[in-house]
Amino acid sequence: MSKSIDVLLLADRDGKSLWPLTEAMPPCLLPVGGKPLIMHALEALATCATANVTIVVATGDEMTPALLAEVGFPTLTITVSSLPRPFVETNMLVIRGDIVIAPHAIEDMIMEFEDESGLSRAEPIVGVWRLAAGQSVPTWRQAATLSGNDDRTLPDLAAFWRMSVSSVTSEFADINPAGWLSVDGMRIGMNARVLTRRAPGRGVCIGAEAFVDRNVQLGDNAIIGDRAYIAKGAKITRSVVMPDTYVGAGFILDRSIASGSWLCGIDTGSIARIADQTMLARLVA
Repeated sequence: MSKSIDVLLLADRDGKSLWPLTEAMPPCLLPVGGKPLIMHALEALATCATANVTIVVATGDEMTPALLAEVGFPTLTITVSSLPRPFVETNMLVIRGDIVIAPHAIEDMIMEFEDESGLSRAEPIVGVWRLAAGQSVPTWRQAATLSGNDDRTLPDLAAFWRMSVSSVTSEFADINPAGWLSVDGMRIGMNARVLTRRAPGRGVCIGAEAFVDRNVQLGDNAIIGDRAYIAKGAKITRSVVMPDTYVGAGFILDRSIASGSWLCGIDTGSIARIADQTMLARLVA
C-alpha cells in the first residue's frame, strides 16, 4: 500500500424505496451475504488502501455510528458525520456504502487515483468515483442510473430479495460471507441453534444467534437473519427472514421477505402488516 488517500463513504440514502425493510434499519445496514452493506465496502477498501474515511450518515441515524464504533480496520481512520456533502473539498475517492460494490472495482479506482499520469477510466465504475476538489458529490440515484445491474444498487424489495438469494447461491464471487460454519449442508452463524431434523434444501443460511425450532422445513434458499426465531412447523422456501424477526408456528413463507410484522410478496409486490403477533412479529423494539 502506498500513501494514504481521502475517502468519502456515503451511507445517507433514504429508505423509501426499500420500506418496510428500512423501518428498523437504514439501507446501509441491510444484510447481504451475512453482513451489512456498508461492511462490504469498508472491508474491500481496507484490503487495498490506507485511507482517511469520512462516513456520511443520514440525520437521526444512530444505528450506523453504533456499528462503526464496534469495528476497526488497521488501514482505515474513520470519522462519522451527519452533515451533507454537496461537493468535495480535496481530491478524493467517493464510494456509496449502501449498494453492493465489487472489491476489485474499488481496487481498480484506487490504482487510477494514485496514478500520476492522470489515467482516466472511459467507463464509470458504479458506486465509486474519483473526484477533484470542487466537484459535486454523486447521489444514490446517479449511481443507479449508471448501473448495468440494478440489483447491485438495490432499487426495491425485489432487487434486495434477488441479491440475497444470489449471495447464498454463490452467483457473485465478490460477496464474501464471513463467520459461517457448514453444518449438514447449511451455512450457520455463530451461536445459532437449529433443532429441526428435517433435511434442508440448497442455499440455506442461518444467521448468528438465530433459533430454528423442531419440525421447521427449510427449503431451497431459505435465508434466516441474525437473532431471528423460527417456531415449530414453519416452512420457509426461497424467502428472507430479516434479523430480529419472529416467524410463528406453522407459518409458510415462499418467495417472500418477512421483516418484523411486515410480509412482502416478491411475485405480487404486496406489502402487508400481520396484526397477529403469534404469526409474525419483531423481537426487539
